[in-house]
Parts: sequence; structure tokens; C-alpha cells
Amino acid sequence: MTGFDLGEPAADADEESEPETESEPETADEQEHTNSSPGADTASIERNRTDDSPQDRRSGEQKDSIDESTADPDPGEVGPAFPYSDVRQGAMYPREETWDQLEDEIGMALTPKFREEAVRDEELREIHDAMLELVIDNIDEVADRVMEKRIKSYRNEEF
Repeated sequence: MTGFDLGEPAADADEESEPETESEPETADEQEHTNSSPGADTASIERNRTDDSPQDRRSGEQKDSIDESTADPDPGEVGPAFPYSDVRQGAMYPREETWDQLEDEIGMALTPKFREEAVRDEELREIHDAMLELVIDNIDEVADRVMEKRIKSYRNEEF
């Protein structure tokens, strides 16, 4: 004995504790890492996932009660435009320098713009979705760019 009086044991000290379960990821990034981990039990992840974005938390009646004449909310306060569960992952195959340039532009041009608008929780899925929408809106330019690059490559020109 150490001579310290530890007091009376807690009332539930003799009860068996329940097995601990994995906690729900708190952010979309944690969800992405959880979902991409090797051997993850995707069925249990799907059962436990709750899409808790501000958009999802608003019920239909709350949406209806918002007066259409009021100003739009601050983008920094509303959270991501769509939940991770709406994502369809697909591969893109750009050249390394093109991908590096994209990452640089996101970091040096987009991130500061988000900060100016008090958006601190931008998600890469939102950026990719907006980029693809812009491509779709300008699809003819994509075809023109591909043909232009082929010609430059044939002529051994930089592109």
C-alpha cells in the first residue's frame, strides 16, 4: 500500500464495459482517408456514415421557411456544396507537369480567393467538380486544344 486514500470505487466499476467502436470521422478528409484505407469494411462505413453538411442538416420545412428575398448566405458559413457520398471517383491521365501546374494554381490562386471570401473548409471534390463543369461548358475548346497539341507534337514544338 502506498499510503494514499483513493476513496471509494465508482458505482459502475464492477460492470463490464462495452467494446469500443470506431468513432465517426469528423471531417470529409477523414472520411476520404477512412474510405480509401486498404481492407476497410465499406459496408460498415456506409452504415455508420452520416452526411452532416449544413446542406443536409436543413430539413425541407426549414428550406421552405427561408425567404427568397433575403441575401445569400456567406459561402464560408454554409459548408461544402455536396456530401462526400455523392462523389464518383474517376481517373485522369495528365502529364506530370500539367498536374503540378494544376496543384500550384489551386494553392496559389484558388486558396487565397477562398480565404478572401472567408471559406476555410473548401474540399478538393468541390474544386474538381467545378473544373469539370467548366470543361463541359467549353467542350469545343477541349477538342481544339487536343488537335493543336497533336500538331505541335508532330512538329516537335513545345506545347
